[in-house]
Amino acid sequence: MQENNKNIFITGASSGIGQEVAILFLEKGYNVYSISRTVPSKLTNYKNWHFKSCDVTDRKKLYLTLSDFIPKQCNFEYVFLNAGAFGEKPNYGYNYSIDNFLYILDLNLVSNKVILDFFIKNNFFIKNVVSSSSIAGIRYRKAMLSYSVSKSGLNALIHIYALENPNIFFFNIGLCSVDTLVAETIINGAKPEFNEIYAFKQRSTKEGYIVSPKKRSMDILYTLQNYKELGIISGEFFEIKEKLSDRKS
Repeated sequence: MQENNKNIFITGASSGIGQEVAILFLEKGYNVYSISRTVPSKLTNYKNWHFKSCDVTDRKKLYLTLSDFIPKQCNFEYVFLNAGAFGEKPNYGYNYSIDNFLYILDLNLVSNKVILDFFIKNNFFIKNVVSSSSIAGIRYRKAMLSYSVSKSGLNALIHIYALENPNIFFFNIGLCSVDTLVAETIINGAKPEFNEIYAFKQRSTKEGYIVSPKKRSMDILYTLQNYKELGIISGEFFEIKEKLSDRKS
C-alpha cells in the first residue's frame, strides 16, 4: 500500500472547475487520477497526472474502467465527484424529453453512486469525498426540472453515505455562480416567464457575481483545509459563498 495519501480522483476534469482543481492539486504534488469523455489538454504535460477516457453515464463501462484504472490498495485523500451538466435549455417540465431527463440523472446522480460503491466495496482508503452540488437541489425554480431533481438526489445520496460511512468526511458543496457551461445554459435559456432564473441572468451581468473556475477551485481548497473552523458537517449541504462570506479576499 502507498505510504502517503497524496492522491486525488476527479471526474469531469476536462474543463471548468474540475480542470482547475486538478491543476491546483497537480501543482501541490498530488497524483491526480481523472476520468472524462475528452482529454483535458491543459493537464497532459504533468507527470503526476493519470487519465482514462470514459463516459460516466455508461454504468457498466464506468465500473470496469475504474477497476482497470485505479491502482489496487491506493490511498486517496480526496475523491472529487465533479462531472455534471444542466442538460437541455431551461423549459417547462413537460417539455423536457424523457431521454435527456434520464441522461442528466445518470450523469449528475447515478454515476456518483457507481463511483462511491466501487471505492467503498473494494476497501480503498478514502479520507474525503467532495461533491459538486447545487442549491437547485433544495430551492426549486421553474424551468430547471432535470437539473434540480438530479441535484436533490445527489444531496440525499451524499448525506446517506455520510451517515453510513462515518470514517469518510463528505463535503457536499453548492458551488454557486461559476463561469461554466451550466451557468451559460441557464443564462442563455432564461426568459421573463421563468422569473427566478431570469433574475439570475440579470444579476450575472454585475461584476464579480459570476466567478471564474480558477477562483472557485481556490475557494474549494480553502474550504477543504479549513472545514472545522467553517463549521462544515460531513454530508450536510452548504453553499460555498455563504461559508466564505467573511473571508478576506
